[in-house]
Amino acid sequence: MRITSAVIVNAATVLVFVGIGALCFKEGYLPLGLRANKASERLAVGKQLPAFEKYDWRSHRETLLLVLRDGCHYCADSAPFYKRLTELESSRAINNFHILAVFPDPDDVVSNLLKLEQLKLESISSVDFGKLGVTGTPTAVLVDQSGKVLDLWVGELDDKGQQTLVNKLRSGSAL
Repeated sequence: MRITSAVIVNAATVLVFVGIGALCFKEGYLPLGLRANKASERLAVGKQLPAFEKYDWRSHRETLLLVLRDGCHYCADSAPFYKRLTELESSRAINNFHILAVFPDPDDVVSNLLKLEQLKLESISSVDFGKLGVTGTPTAVLVDQSGKVLDLWVGELDDKGQQTLVNKLRSGSAL
């Protein structure tokens, strides 16, 4: 079989259009907080997080920041684990940490979502994920009293990941 220059040109044209389509989708349809950020702005251990108007990092030795959004099925699938974490906090089974959930969604959506998932935790709505450097949900971020990232977990955690997070919280409670 002989490949002609027309076939090569047609294949190259298709590849260019696929690339342009992917770029348009990324820029036009993905939620702003989930678009790729510059590498230097991405969330990472050691990064200083901005202050929230409604929350003071200094109010607890450590804060477990849950970065969630409406419509994220991984967030919904992780809700039983988050409920377990809230129970650990409220029972004081693990001391010196507090859970704070942040959402890009408006107050009413967040309120309904928390009620639906039976999650009783402090939350802040309408957060710009781009400013946090978050590129995906769910994300769990362990933050110290100064707002510095101590550790982070991105995506839905399997049993091992959940245990790692709980162990990290427990190690901080001995301080």
